Amino acid sequence: MVFQRLVEVKYRMQIHQLPVPVPAGRLNEDDLEQLVQRFEEIYESFYGVGSAYREAGIEIGLFKINAIGEMVKPSIPEQAPVHDIPVPGQRKVYWRQRGERVDTPIFEGQSLGPGHAVPGPAVVEYPETTIVIQPFAQAVVDTSGNIIIDLEGAKS
Repeated sequence: MVFQRLVEVKYRMQIHQLPVPVPAGRLNEDDLEQLVQRFEEIYESFYGVGSAYREAGIEIGLFKINAIGEMVKPSIPEQAPVHDIPVPGQRKVYWRQRGERVDTPIFEGQSLGPGHAVPGPAVVEYPETTIVIQPFAQAVVDTSGNIIIDLEGAKS
């Protein structure tokens, strides 16, 4: 876990507060002075050099801590290309680009594997979602099993 300590600071009579990092551990008077100096640096980076005005008074409005759990990014296993071409079903689907219902291939998503290309128009169905491949597009399954749709694929 990584912990970030912050205070939100503003000049008296202002509405907007700015977050200022707080060093770890017990704070002493020197730490408080450094916190105020850091606030003024942050303030001037937002509102311009010379805009800080300590004489207005400084208010600390909110103390907070962010706890961040760091974790190792999981790797996605690559799948070997599949050479068997799945046989799609078919049904009539209305395509606005064509202005009519067209016999359209309907693929079961689980039957597609890496390397499969699906020219549009087509529909790929999964139990949890449906992917529509427009008449002007083409889809390809990558080595992680993602379906990548190329909107220019069917034009070339």
